[in-house]
Amino acid sequence: VAQVFQRRRVPLAVQNDGPFLVLTALACPYPGLADQQRNICSLDRRTMAGLLGTPIRQHACRLDGDDHCMFRPVTDVTG
Repeated sequence: VAQVFQRRRVPLAVQNDGPFLVLTALACPYPGLADQQRNICSLDRRTMAGLLGTPIRQHACRLDGDDHCMFRPVTDVTG
């Protein structure tokens, strides 16, 4: 996953949180567009979900004032 995002010039940190992955985007691949079209973040979620084969939920977002965007796999039916 990190290699795919690095090819897009998006630094992505991958960490383990117990048995789960935490994916942290350290830069936005679409900074100008994301400011105008918030739903562009779903493109990253769908890309990660496709690569990992599991649904992904966003837990932090630069557009909400966080200093990075953080994504985690959905671990149960309720997310």
